Formats: sequence, structure tokens, C-alpha cells
Amino acid sequence: MALSPEAMAFIQAPDTVDFVTRATDAFFAYVQRSNEVVIGQFLSGRYVLGYIKQENFHHLEEALGTAFVSSVSVVLGLLDRPALEAAGISQVQSQPYLNLKGRGVLIGFLDTGIDYTQSVFRYEDGSSRIQSIYDQAVDGPPPEGFLLGREYSNAEINAALASQDPYAIVPQRDEDGHGTFLASVAAGRQTEDFSGAAPDAEIIAVKLK
Repeated sequence: MALSPEAMAFIQAPDTVDFVTRATDAFFAYVQRSNEVVIGQFLSGRYVLGYIKQENFHHLEEALGTAFVSSVSVVLGLLDRPALEAAGISQVQSQPYLNLKGRGVLIGFLDTGIDYTQSVFRYEDGSSRIQSIYDQAVDGPPPEGFLLGREYSNAEINAALASQDPYAIVPQRDEDGHGTFLASVAAGRQTEDFSGAAPDAEIIAVKLK
């Protein structure tokens, strides 16, 4: 779905926010009536990824209801050793016959990005456990089927980690820190006093616009 330069400028404006909602007649009627929304993509034929000015987002909620619109991240707490044990995660991880540490699992994070240089996101040999990073906040070329941003592969991330200036190769940064925090909680590699819930899992990170 190709968008006009005006629509792309609207999407990339700093005061524009994105949202996901069901593709209902009520939503499309609101779009026609209000002229406040740019539709970006259709997801699985049932949902819409849309964009609206932050100051107008409450109009969308009033028209459709908050149960039908999602634009809020989930915040989780730290998983240091006492928290792991209190949650029962340490006991599950220590079962020798279960091997429930995330091996063979790929976890996706849609948040503020990820600090890919952190040791908790690397294997013991220094290579990255992050299979790709999709940065929506930069100019493309975007991945196939998407409208904006740029994707960095595992090979590019490893090349960046092996260089003296990693950000010259993969310039994606997590200026906020929330995405890095969340990925650490869920999938940070095990250290002496810290472990993610799935320390052997691999990661895909999306930095939202």
C-alpha cells in the first residue's frame, strides 16, 4: 500500500502517534467523518494500523471506546534473584528435565528500541542473540511490506559489535531505555545476580516511531 508524500510526512511528524484497532464499519465511518486519521496498513485482514495527531487521540477513543484501540505499552518489573524466586521462575528454570529457559524460542519486543551492545543480549562468544532490529524512527529503505524505517540483520549487528564504532554500522539506539529494560527482564542472559525469564531465547526488537 503506497502512501502519498503528504501522508508519509503526517506519519513521521513528532506529534503523530500510532494505534491498532479493529477494522470495523464504525472505525471507517469515523475516518471519513473526522479526516484526522491516516491508515498505514491492514494486519491479518482484521486490524488496522493507523496514525493520528496526539492532540486528537481522545477523539478516537471517544468514538470507538478504549477497548477497541491499543496504543499503550505494558510495563513489567525487574527480575533480580529474589524476584525470580518469588515468581517461581528460578524453580522452573532449575528443573533438569524441563530445560525451560527459552532455547529455540524467538521473542519479539515492540517498544523504544534496544541497547544491542549490552552483554545480556550476547552469547558467551560475544555474538548477538538479537536476530534483527527494525527501527521505525529512521529513514529507509524499509523492509518489504512496510512503509517506513529500516531493518538491521543479525550479521549487521555482529559486525557492529566487532567494530570500534558500532553505531556507525547499526545506529539504532534506545534513548528512553524502556525497551532495553523490558527485553532484559524477559530474555536477559543469566549472570551471577540476574537472569531474564527466558535467558536462552533469541530476540527480535522493533523500535516504534
